[in-house]
Amino acid sequence: MSSFQVKFVTKDEKCAIPAIPYAVNVATGGKELNALLNAVLEENNEEWEQREFDFLICDKLLRTSLEEHLKELTESSGKSFTGEQELIVEYVEKHSTPEAFNSLLNDDWVSCVHTNDTHIINGCYDGVINIWDISGQHLTKIPAHAAPVKDIRFVDGSKLKDVGLSFSNNELLFVSASHDENCIFWKFNCETNEVDYLSVFKGHERSVDCVDVYNDVFATGSFDNMIKIWSLIQKSEDSDEKINVKKKQKLGESSKVESKTRTPLLTIGGHSEAVTDLVWLNDFNSSGAVDLATCSMDNTIRLWDIELAEEKSNLKGSKAFLSIDYSRVNHCLITGSCDRHIRLWDPRSEEGTLVKAAFTNHTGWVSSVCWSTTNEHLFISGSYDNCVKLWDRRSQVAPLFDLTGHNDKVLAVDWSNPKFVISGASDNYMKIYQNKDHA
Repeated sequence: MSSFQVKFVTKDEKCAIPAIPYAVNVATGGKELNALLNAVLEENNEEWEQREFDFLICDKLLRTSLEEHLKELTESSGKSFTGEQELIVEYVEKHSTPEAFNSLLNDDWVSCVHTNDTHIINGCYDGVINIWDISGQHLTKIPAHAAPVKDIRFVDGSKLKDVGLSFSNNELLFVSASHDENCIFWKFNCETNEVDYLSVFKGHERSVDCVDVYNDVFATGSFDNMIKIWSLIQKSEDSDEKINVKKKQKLGESSKVESKTRTPLLTIGGHSEAVTDLVWLNDFNSSGAVDLATCSMDNTIRLWDIELAEEKSNLKGSKAFLSIDYSRVNHCLITGSCDRHIRLWDPRSEEGTLVKAAFTNHTGWVSSVCWSTTNEHLFISGSYDNCVKLWDRRSQVAPLFDLTGHNDKVLAVDWSNPKFVISGASDNYMKIYQNKDHA
């Protein structure tokens, strides 16, 4: 078998070609298919400008030669391919390489990051929270906690209007979690540079390592093995002492602001070791119930029905899990683990294993994973091997791109804003990479 008959198809009508077969050699790879496809497009359209495409066969990205790709498909699926068959090859425009946009030095390890449309927040091992605009301009530094800040999340103020709380458009709301066993709900005024403690949340007995927000509640996971659910509902005027960060705060000073202490709505036990990450599955259950996914050092992922405070599923791995994220586009979970693998899980699956794919390319623990919010196939990962990688779930062989620049362990990655990939590491740097496909 030395050649195949290939028929090209695409969902992009602007670059479609006639559905006729082309004879291609089995040694052909993506480079040769790109040359052939662009030649056909140019022949059909004199104004055609050369583009780069990726190619899919049986919904798997072609990263090798046709021969090697079909061999891998045969080994994984049992499906055989012969020279008499007509191969259907789907082509999609190649994702642009993210460009290094900014590199921002912090005073200590950057342990967590989160973005929205206009701002970036990060937390560091010195207990400091930094707020930046989306271009990387530093706005303020908050000596927030007495120990490392382990996780941080923006709160959507519009979601709180339904419960009677009102905030202006120039105010940022966010929740931080810390090794000091506390969480704090913050308000930052972008015009006056004032910071308010709205609430302090106490109840965990060891480091609070993860937080995720859903409307007016948030969930936390801790090294005390517990999951706790908290309410954000509290009138903003209850916190009447303010900090003018620009005038009154210096790095290393402890805040004297006292806020109302709040206790959890619900405490859930089940994990036998530390809860390392969690994520709300707020569109997962068609009945309207709200589910939560957690991962742990006990080698398990657990799905919880929060209304009933009951465990729904227990998914077992071979090593400790460090990170988890859920896509509201494709409704799947990804996890990062101490065994260096990233796994894709479909919690809706009723056939076979819930693990639908494993991605192996990192050489260290996978500390952080994050789905694209706009593309069902793309996600990023950060690892103790100092690398950030951008993946397409249709290619388990290798990532699309290695985003280099850190020279120590990557502790956090975020792609909440589709225009920017953000990473934080123990080299004290926060890196911003621009996604040109959304520029």
